[in-house]
Amino acid sequence: MRISNIIDSKYLDWPGAKQIIRLERQTLNKGEVCQSTTYAITSLPRDQADANVLLSLLRGRWLIECRFHILDAHLREGHCRIRTGNAAHACCSIRYAALNLARKLRYSATAMCQEHAANVSLLCQRMHIIAKLAGRRQSPDPR
Repeated sequence: MRISNIIDSKYLDWPGAKQIIRLERQTLNKGEVCQSTTYAITSLPRDQADANVLLSLLRGRWLIECRFHILDAHLREGHCRIRTGNAAHACCSIRYAALNLARKLRYSATAMCQEHAANVSLLCQRMHIIAKLAGRRQSPDPR
């Protein structure tokens, strides 16, 4: 990735805009080099954010986007309609736990989701949830 042709605010007619950024990317997809160009507008003036700083900020933004993509594409987080109390936070924690389990087991997120979507008991077994629940059931009756 590289940034080129940063345009100063004196040429812009956009409220608050200080720079326009042209970002050129080259990626390798199945052995073929693909080129793309995207543009961004920032309120950061050039003396606070030169091309290297802006490139770092854009890379950081895409790192965050990639993390959300895994949650949304593989675990369908965007389709979740839970809104009551702390339930949304609890479900998010479960999703992160599942992703961390996938990493620990050296699975890809896609493989983990495909394998466990149809077999929740396997997921519970791998997370040691069934053993804990079974242990509770076997505790002596206090009566």
